[in-house]
Amino acid sequence: GLTEVSTANPVQAALASAGSFCSGAILPLVIALFTPNHWLIPVLATTTLIGLAVLGWFSAKLGGAHPVRPMIRIIIWGAIALLVTGFIGRMIGAAV
Repeated sequence: GLTEVSTANPVQAALASAGSFCSGAILPLVIALFTPNHWLIPVLATTTLIGLAVLGWFSAKLGGAHPVRPMIRIIIWGAIALLVTGFIGRMIGAAV
C-alpha cells in the first residue's frame, strides 16, 4: 500500500497502463489483420472473449482464487462492453 516511504508514482502508473493497453491490443489486432472481412466481427468478438477468459483465469491463479467465478465475471462484462460499444457504433453510424 501507500505509506510515507512508499508513495504513488504517476509516471510509473501511466507507463504500466500504456503497456497494459498495448499488450491487450495485440490479440485483436492480429486477428483483425488475418481474418476475412465477412468473418471479422464474430471472430474478433469470440477471440476477444476467449482472451478475456484466459486473463480472468490467470489473474485468479495469481491472486490465489478459484478461477471459475472471475472467468465468468470477466466474460459477462466483456460481452456487455462489446454489445454496448457495437450498439453505440450502429446508432451513430460509425464503424471502427
